[in-house]
Order: sequence, then C-alpha cells, then structure tokens
Amino acid sequence: MSNLNFSKEQKYYGGKEHRPPKIIRLKAGPVSCQYESGYLRYLNAGGTELLRMIYPAVRDHNWGTIAPQISDEKIVVNEDHFEISYDCLYEGGEVAFQAKYSIKGSADGEVSFQMDGSCLQPFRKNRIGFNLLHPPEAAGAKVIIGHTNGEEDEGTFPLHISPHQPFMDIRFIRWLQSGLWAKVNFEGDIFEMEDQRNWTDASFKTYSTPLAIPFPVRLEKGDKIIQSVKLSLESTDFSKHNSHDKSVSLSLENERYPLPQIGIGQSSEIKALTDKDIAYFNELNLSHYRVDLHLSQADLEKNWLRALNESRQLNLPLALALYFKKNTVRELGELKDFTEDHKPAVKQLLVFSEDHKSSPSSMLEQVLPDLRDMFPEAQIGAGTDCFFTELNRERVNPEGLDFLTYSINPQVHQFDNQSLVETLQAQSYTVESARQFAGGLPIHISPISLKMRFNPNATGPEPESPEGELPLQADNRQMSLFAAGWTIGSIKYLTESRVSAVTYYETLGRRGVMQGDHHALLPEKFAAVKGMVFPIYWVFYKLLKEKGIQIIKTQSSHPHQVDGLAWEVGNEQYILLANYQAFVISVSIDNWPDHFEQKVLDEENFEKMALHFDDFISGAWAESKQLLKLRPYSIFLLRINRNGG
Repeated sequence: MSNLNFSKEQKYYGGKEHRPPKIIRLKAGPVSCQYESGYLRYLNAGGTELLRMIYPAVRDHNWGTIAPQISDEKIVVNEDHFEISYDCLYEGGEVAFQAKYSIKGSADGEVSFQMDGSCLQPFRKNRIGFNLLHPPEAAGAKVIIGHTNGEEDEGTFPLHISPHQPFMDIRFIRWLQSGLWAKVNFEGDIFEMEDQRNWTDASFKTYSTPLAIPFPVRLEKGDKIIQSVKLSLESTDFSKHNSHDKSVSLSLENERYPLPQIGIGQSSEIKALTDKDIAYFNELNLSHYRVDLHLSQADLEKNWLRALNESRQLNLPLALALYFKKNTVRELGELKDFTEDHKPAVKQLLVFSEDHKSSPSSMLEQVLPDLRDMFPEAQIGAGTDCFFTELNRERVNPEGLDFLTYSINPQVHQFDNQSLVETLQAQSYTVESARQFAGGLPIHISPISLKMRFNPNATGPEPESPEGELPLQADNRQMSLFAAGWTIGSIKYLTESRVSAVTYYETLGRRGVMQGDHHALLPEKFAAVKGMVFPIYWVFYKLLKEKGIQIIKTQSSHPHQVDGLAWEVGNEQYILLANYQAFVISVSIDNWPDHFEQKVLDEENFEKMALHFDDFISGAWAESKQLLKLRPYSIFLLRINRNGG
C-alpha cells in the first residue's frame, strides 16, 4: 500500500462537485436571508426562521431533478434591500427547459421570486416550478390557508408527520410563528403542501401542480411556465425577538440511552471478502450482517450460500431481508430446503413484498408461521424497504411482528451538503411518528445509505448511469470526512430517539465503510485506492470498541454547523465532534472540565488514517482545553476520566 495525495476537496466531501456554493448574505428590511446558486435560504425575521428555502426545480418523468446551469447572474446588494436576476438552463435526458429568474427584497420586508420559463423541445415532466420550505419548527403553528375559490381555512402545521398533504389548493399561506405573522402568496399554478419529514427533509414543502393531476405531462416546444412567490410580514414589532448567539457550544444533558444494535450490509459491488477485510470488520463489534434475498430470482441459492459463508467469516448473525413475490408457497418451500441443509445464525428477518411498497397483511399472514418455524430464534419485522413515507401511508399491522422497519437516505429532494446536514435531526421525527402506529413495537432502521438505492416512485425504467459516471446509488462523499460527520449526527439522533437497531451502509466499495483489499472502480470519480479505510470506519471503530456504553444526550447551539455524539463507559466519557462546514469553527463544551484529551481526524492526517490505519489509531492523545478550533469538516474525539485518573 502506497501513499496517495488526495485533493483537499476529496478529503472534505469526495470531489469538487460537492464544493459549497458561495453565500451572499442579504437584508430586506427586517428580513435576513442568504442567496446561493439560485436559491434563497434561511429567511429570518427577528431571530425567527420563517422559511428554510425558496427554490425552483425541474423534475423529469421519473422524479429525477435536473441540475440547473446558471448564467448571466446579476446581484445588487444594498443595506436594506437587494435585487438578483439570472438565466437558467435545464438539460438532462429528454428535458430541455430554460427560464429567467428575478428575486427582489424591499426595505419593508417583502421578498419576491419570479420565474419566466419555456420549453426548448418536447419532453415529459412531473413537476416544474417553485418550492417553498417551512422549517420543522413550524410544527404546531397556527396557519390560515387561502384557496383559489376565495375561501379560507384555519388549521395548524402537523406535529407528527402527515402521511398525506396537510393543505391543498393553496393561493396563500398566513402563519403565526414565535409571535410573528407572515404571509406567502403564490401565482401561476395551483400549489399544495407535503410533509417532507416523510423523507427526512427538515421541512414542510409547498410546491406547484397538485399530485392529483395525472403525471407525467408532455410539454411541447415553446410552452411557457410563469410563476411567482412573494413573502410579506404582517407583524411590525421585532424588538422582542433577539438574534441568535453566534458562538458555538455543545452541552451534555442528564439523559442516557443504550446504543442501538448497529449492523452493516452486504456489499453490492465486491463479491468476496479477503482475510484482510475480515480482520478489519472483526474489530468493529457489529451486531448483525444484512443480506437481501429476492426469493423469486433464479440465483437465490448462490446468494444464499454467499450469505452463509460471509456470515461465518465475519462471525456475525444474519439480518435477512426476504422479498416475496406472488408464489409465496413455492418461495417458502425453496427457502425451507436451504435452511434444512445449512443452519445459519439468523438474528433478524425483514419481510417485504416485491409488489408492494409496504408489507401487506395478507402476505404476512401467509408467511409468518412458516418463518417462525424455520427461524425460531430470529426477531421478525416488516414495514418498507423504501422511504418512511411508504410505511406512513400504508401502515403495517403490528400484530404478530417483533419490530417495524424502514430505510433512510438523505437525498430524495436536495443533494447539497447543507441539505444533507439538515436531514439529521429529521431522522428522529420519523421515529417519533412511527411510534404513533407501531403498537409498542421496537423500531429498526435498515438500511441507512447516503443515496437512494432505488426509486420506488419511478414512472418508467430507471436510466443507466452514463459511461464514465458513478452509478446512481453511489456518492463519492462516502469516502470523505463529511460522510463521517454525517454518520455521527445520524447515530446521535437515532439513539436519542431510542431506536432498537440500525443497519448502516455496506461493507466494501462505493457504498461501504472501506475500500478494503480491492482495487477501486472508476477511481477518477471515486478517489479510493486498494487497502483504503474510510473515515466512517474510524467512527464505528471508536464507538463500538467497548460494549455496554451509554450514549449521553447532547445539545448543540448550532447543529447545522457542529454537532456531537457523547458516551460513557466505565469511568471515561467521550465526545465525537463533527464540523459540517468549510470554515474553521470555535467550539466550547459545556459541563466539561477545562482540560481533557483529544485526537483529531482532519485534512492533515486523512491519508494516514485512510492508508495506515494501525499507525493512526496508535497515536498518542494530546492535551487540550477550551476553546476548540475545528478545521473544515474535521472530526474531534475528546476524552476525560471522571475520577481524574
């Protein structure tokens, strides 16, 4: 294994395509916001976040989001008002659409966003137009909806995640948040709202073109789409609403939580484990090994034997995801034949249907008795292998089950680093809502991945990845510091939500926790090398090193900038701190002594960790004290001995 000079961007977030956008801070009278790459973000008044984002989007016939190409951008910023205009071209697949945008902010607090778009050729679309995001803190807030027929309705933003659109046929929204009344008017289409917490987006999204209208829709060359969104404030007194403190701190609370069972998935890319791979995974003290078995497929026996072999190599019990199709009797019979010849250690069974997004009761009634006989020691669960929204909309009968399950990924609607960070706390919202219909059953999240593994809502065949590009399921951030920080946040929020079990990522490759003893595929796009360990692996190595740890609840003053996962074992306490931003951040730790020990993973020692892991972990602890200065995307591991030893 030789050294490799990774670029700073590869270390930070996988590659230059994930470089954070330039941020321009704006004021429209009492409203502050920021402009980045054609979006408005974090619209605040008097210290209250009124809107998380306003942005246009073009979605193709499979709900694919077409990347915008911005040109002729003009930005005029004044002390209390601003004006922005730009052109945008959307090209991808059969889509060819262009639009001119105008954004204005006035001294009286009004912010408007206008689109004038036209089709350059015939294509099919599912949606084109503005999206407006209310932050999750709006949950429970009073709202008045104005409809296209002139009528108005009063209500509240839902507390638990709404499975269906909470508000429809929207012409304007008035809402009361933190004592401030605000209003948004929509023009150019009929708008409705969905609860994006279903997909772990931290927002309520108001979008154009109701889903009740059949889609996809064919547009012809020259067809026009013109829309506008306007925010105005109805409150005038902002004196009692102070701006948030800009200093960053992490506090440790009194609550303690058991760490959930943490497992890993079988690699979809690398089909054999070497002795070196096995040695690395034996260091992690994982709970289970997830393997997917599609019982109707011709290669079932080969996949079954591979699962048995790898389970024994890793010394991990299996979490079998079983996908039944229509002939459940035959599929159960074949599975029974396999189990009679080979008796595997099976910890979990996750029971899904190939033909339904959520496990149907009729199928469960057919298969559960036989599965109990075949795997008497296994816990059996069902739910969805798709997004939480599918389980929320088609709720599984908990009777006869040991747990409910669903998967999580942070890239259904937005794909930039900041949006991925925003999904972390929203993972806990799904757990809280699932408990409302789980009948007291434990919640298992399986699997968690950085990207969608498949599109359950596609209206046609999913496109093949262009030659020379990563597969749609792979994200080159997987091998980066950012992914390690994101994983720290995910473990924190899911543990504090008291989930019982989670399955993260895969063992090896572009969806894994290390490249392992294998050459990388397409290294010019995914900058891994043979023998490489990803920063994610180090997170699991430190967290799972000792059994019986207790997670300590933490609270970050600015969780979208820095967050932390804390735990105690014996007389020692640890914290993993993650910087999610591209700049240095100073952080203080409340309720901790002034002096402690630290280890750091950042751009300076990334290559040592990745390519010489044993040397990296054997390095000495350094003495440290408050304040900490976290380099971009760095991970700090802190330690104290509560007895002073």
